[in-house]
Amino acid sequence: MSLMNFFNKGKKSASSSGLAPEAITVEILKTLIPIRSLSDEKLQSFATERNSEVFPANKILFTQGETDDSAYYLLKGTVIISDSAGKNYEVDANTPQAKFPLCSGIKHTLTVIAKTDVSILLSLIHIWRCRRIERC
Repeated sequence: MSLMNFFNKGKKSASSSGLAPEAITVEILKTLIPIRSLSDEKLQSFATERNSEVFPANKILFTQGETDDSAYYLLKGTVIISDSAGKNYEVDANTPQAKFPLCSGIKHTLTVIAKTDVSILLSLIHIWRCRRIERC
């Protein structure tokens, strides 16, 4: 996915969500794993002019087997996660599980559906993986 497509990705957000996109702040980023490990300078750069994406209840955020270059962090609301065995799990934004990305690979291994209206931070995987290779 090109960088321009990443920034336009929010266009798939449905306007019927009761949530409004929120500005992403350094304070929000410092609660998310592993993003919080980045330097303050990188966190500030990442937060600049970035907003969350909002999706209405029942929206499929991604499906098992799809490829993507974004990590999805749940900021508000509740999602249902389905694995390949057909088991469903709920994750609420106010739980420790939401501090980790809903997905963090190039190919999704789960299907995630918004149970309620949700606010999501989409992060290019490269941004937080670059910490490991120290080339960013």
